[in-house]
Amino acid sequence: MKITINLPDDFVHEIKAIAAEQYKSVSSIIAEATQTYIQAEKRRIQGNKILDIIKTAKVSPDALRELEREREMDVGI
Repeated sequence: MKITINLPDDFVHEIKAIAAEQYKSVSSIIAEATQTYIQAEKRRIQGNKILDIIKTAKVSPDALRELEREREMDVGI
């Protein structure tokens, strides 16, 4: 699919330099960067959903003591 986008000139020069360095087309560089952004955004959204769930979770006092004990062992307290 073809689309038209406007990018700052200096940004385009950087993209062209990277494409030349990697023997790739400008289109493939932009496609890869876009895919990387989309994946990162999906991970961020999923992480936020997990954090929202964790905020509502109740942790037993025994589990908290065990976590603290493990932390102390890790740092050699």
